[in-house]
Amino acid sequence: ANSCQQSITVVDNLAPVISACVPDLTVEVQSTGCQAVVAWSAVLASDNCGVPTQVFSISPGSVFDLGTTAVTVLVSDASLNASTCTFQVTVTDTQAPVWSNCPSNSSITLLDCGDVAVGDWVPPTASDICQFSASSNFVPGDILPVGLNTIVYTATDQSGNSSNCVFEVNVAALLALDCPSDIVVNVEPGQSSSQVSWNAPPGATNCTVCASTSIPGFEFLGEKTGHRYYVYLGGQVAWQEAAALASQSGGYLAAISDAAENELLRKEFPAFLQSAWIGLSDEAVEAQFAWSNGETAGFFNWPNGIVPLNDQLDFVALRNDGTWVDAAATDLHTFLMEVPCYALDVQSNNPAAFDNMVFPIGSTTVSYEVTDNCGNICNCSFQVQVVENQQVATCASVGDSNFGWIENVETEGFSNSSGDDGGRGNYTNSVFQLPDPGCVLRLTPGGPAVDKYLYWRVWADLNMDGDFFDANEVLSSMEGIGVQEFCYDVLNNLPTGPVGLRIAMSRWDYAEACGSFLAGEAEDYTVDFVDSSLYHAGQCDWSFGILGGNVAGLAVKLNWLGDGNCDVQKFQVERSSDGLDYELAGEVLPRPGNQLPVLYEFEDKTPNYGTNFYRIRVVFNDSTEVVSNLVEADFNADLGEVFLYPNPATTEAILHVMPYSGKSVRIFIANASGQMVLDKFIEVLENEPIKLDLNGYATGVYTLYLKADLERELVRRFVVSTR
Repeated sequence: ANSCQQSITVVDNLAPVISACVPDLTVEVQSTGCQAVVAWSAVLASDNCGVPTQVFSISPGSVFDLGTTAVTVLVSDASLNASTCTFQVTVTDTQAPVWSNCPSNSSITLLDCGDVAVGDWVPPTASDICQFSASSNFVPGDILPVGLNTIVYTATDQSGNSSNCVFEVNVAALLALDCPSDIVVNVEPGQSSSQVSWNAPPGATNCTVCASTSIPGFEFLGEKTGHRYYVYLGGQVAWQEAAALASQSGGYLAAISDAAENELLRKEFPAFLQSAWIGLSDEAVEAQFAWSNGETAGFFNWPNGIVPLNDQLDFVALRNDGTWVDAAATDLHTFLMEVPCYALDVQSNNPAAFDNMVFPIGSTTVSYEVTDNCGNICNCSFQVQVVENQQVATCASVGDSNFGWIENVETEGFSNSSGDDGGRGNYTNSVFQLPDPGCVLRLTPGGPAVDKYLYWRVWADLNMDGDFFDANEVLSSMEGIGVQEFCYDVLNNLPTGPVGLRIAMSRWDYAEACGSFLAGEAEDYTVDFVDSSLYHAGQCDWSFGILGGNVAGLAVKLNWLGDGNCDVQKFQVERSSDGLDYELAGEVLPRPGNQLPVLYEFEDKTPNYGTNFYRIRVVFNDSTEVVSNLVEADFNADLGEVFLYPNPATTEAILHVMPYSGKSVRIFIANASGQMVLDKFIEVLENEPIKLDLNGYATGVYTLYLKADLERELVRRFVVSTR
């Protein structure tokens, strides 16, 4: 028989099937290092011949570094058929570095005129589970200026997480004195000397009561030659009680040594006061007056220069017109307090030059020394150098804008609303034109200076040599409250190109062209004076319109230019709250302009709260009229407390009581004799001021009392003036 044999081979060519790979994994680094141990389960896989084998490129439970790592799994069967899949393992770091031993806030007090300190602290320590870098803006040993210094340490890890250690080091000077930088002045060939002036360097002391201008129960009036002046707000007292209260508060009743000191007090005298005690008395010997602080009495300001002779009236009060009046010890007045903060002494290696403020060609050293009441002493010096026929660098003039600043400088075709420049603003990069002669530069104060008596001075470097000390370079000196118009006439010495213009606004006295001054601001400009006969054609033109309407304190101030050639009868200022219905806000009469544009201004002391629309109705003598453009002014004053304005008032006063919105308040008004003239309850509406009708009120001083629920009583004094 025949036979055969057949071999049958069964092979497996099918790879395992992976139905679910390990999902991508994200884990946070662990505290033991910038790594993480990561584990996972097997993938879901099947095969037609048994259970496949799984092999990972990195075993589960391995340690992974920060970042993303790919892991591949190989799934194979007995026939070596295989499939793969890959997943991502990401190790992240979301934890910022941690600072330890961050220093606390600290202070460094400088002795005897120091103006910088050396930083001294133990640096903080940063830590992180990953790599990081650290930096800081200051390190121990760095120089820290006077003031509050914020020290910041920053640590950033490799993932971009960062954290800070922040602390403050306050560097306080017990006594400081700010001398001018060296002053260099040019003179023309053939001149041997020059008049030079500067601001006496202001001192600053942290000694006792002089560390701040704020004294409870008093209003700060001003400062002059190291002495501060205050008025007592606690009511009227007898002279002896006034002297005792002044002593308890760190001062004494004001001792007035000269006309300048008397004038400062007169101009800063609160409007609601009639008189206030000063420290003068002839109690010991009739007509032999002495100051209570021991100073010799050498200056007097009796009405008509007549010394009073009355042995029943031994004490003296200052009246609001600046004159003095004798009174009985039992009379009741408020009082003026003087606080001596420091004494300033000056020396020079050329006393004759310093005495006359005329300095010869060459260098002169000027030195100042200040001593405060705590015995601290501070010195500074500078050089006054007079050179011949050289271009020199312009010296700086810097004020203290905490007491106010130059808000706006404006003329036709130019307006700079600079606001607070911190005491000095440099705007010399842009050139504007001024017609000469003219009166068209308008200067507006800002901040706390809005309603204060101010001193303005304007200089021009007419010969373009870099200084302001040549003849006729002081163009104008003005003083007063509110906006000032700068009038000038330099036509006989008209510069041939743009020149430097400096404007300084100061409280209490005029500022000089160089050095720091106590309170206010200086701004520098570049101007091109143009002959006004070329600047203005001389034809009647009412195309100027309103230049601007700005909120200034508790009023809206408008300004516009009128042509001096126009036959204007009056300007009527009209106000509206909706731009449709207008009411008369006031009238302004024209001024002759000698064929020049004349700058006018109007202050609306009773604007509507919110948006105000203004326009000028120009009434000509032939009864024709022209209406100007419209301007808007948003009167939304920050009324964090009660405000009463205008003050003085005539027929109406506006009382803002925003903190009491939605409440019922009771208002009392009493006259100077204490008689009640108003007593009523008023519901205060949201953002709605209270209008007080003053018709029927006699001229005089009134006191308003406001009471809301159980809150403390608020008191405001105001004046009703002649209508």
